[in-house]
Amino acid sequence: MARPEANIDWDKVTAMLRAHCDGVAIAGVLGIHPNTLYEACKREHKIGFSEFSQQKKAEGVVLVEYAIYKDAIEHGGADRMFWLKNKAGWKDRQDVELGGSIKVDPFLALMKAASVKEPEIEDGTNTTRKTAKRK
Repeated sequence: MARPEANIDWDKVTAMLRAHCDGVAIAGVLGIHPNTLYEACKREHKIGFSEFSQQKKAEGVVLVEYAIYKDAIEHGGADRMFWLKNKAGWKDRQDVELGGSIKVDPFLALMKAASVKEPEIEDGTNTTRKTAKRK
């Protein structure tokens, strides 16, 4: 005898997908195996669960965007700034372009003039080349 078909609450599935839950989590909440959910989607919606999921998750994004937009228009403040930064390309920083050139030669001359020479020993050699005398 075959199992009875699961009675799936598609409104709950849609709401959870819009909140970006995955099929395994949704199946767990519904108390069914993920494959049962996937097969029911093919049977009842005539598309695979992956495509159904992508559609509902996209709807969720649009609903949140609209809610943020609506709240920004009605109340302003941070919601308005958030929406403008994410949708209108606003930024918190300023882009500053610098032009011109830098002359390196005078800088190198100063560095060479300021460099410290190694001290020389009485015999005219420098200290790094001097070897210790053996007794």
